[in-house]
Amino acid sequence: MSDKDALHTSIKQLGKALREKQARLKEGIKTVSANRRIAKGQPNHRA
Repeated sequence: MSDKDALHTSIKQLGKALREKQARLKEGIKTVSANRRIAKGQPNHRA
C-alpha cells in the first residue's frame, strides 16, 4: 500500500464521517423543531 493509497483511504473515511455528522445534525434539527411544536401545543405529525 503506497502513501497515495493511504491518503485516498483517509480522505474516503473523512468524507464518510462528514456525511454521518451532517445526517445526525439534520436529525437533531428535526427533533428541535418537533420539540418547538410540542411546546407551542401543536400536534407533532411525525410522532
